[in-house]
Amino acid sequence: MIWLKRIGAFSALLLLWAALTTLFVPKDRLCNAALDALAKREVTLCYEKRETSALSCRMRYTTLLFAHSPVAKIRTLALTPLRIEAEGIVLQGMARDALPPRIAHIEVLPLSGDIRARGDFGTLQGKIDWRARKVTLRLEPSARMTRDYRGTLRYFKRKNGKYLYETAF
Repeated sequence: MIWLKRIGAFSALLLLWAALTTLFVPKDRLCNAALDALAKREVTLCYEKRETSALSCRMRYTTLLFAHSPVAKIRTLALTPLRIEAEGIVLQGMARDALPPRIAHIEVLPLSGDIRARGDFGTLQGKIDWRARKVTLRLEPSARMTRDYRGTLRYFKRKNGKYLYETAF
């Protein structure tokens, strides 16, 4: 019975340590780690304002660059260990030619692998399978997407009025 009490005390101390670590570790490290990981893939985030809280990093008025070419302007980008969320996205450059220019909201949940997005293109839901290293996206296109962006929809397979896209990474 004493070993059960010790396991309970150890679990409580471990939980307390995890909670205190997340509160007292500088959250700038979270932002810097995300920026460094993106830089390795030639993706740059230029932001006007960065705010950190106990569990998140929020960037406002961010420009997303790929290989020094502008891809999108993002009004709000929030990064947490459990969620990546962006709002108010306006596509630029080559991305604007592939999709309608306004994306209202994107949410990625890295642990569960869920992807959700909504914008002028319609709605998008997806799943990331980390073990199989595969991404599956399901698009319900808007009338504008089906009318003006047929070239992009050719990359998707059509099933029951929805468009599916799968790729490996």
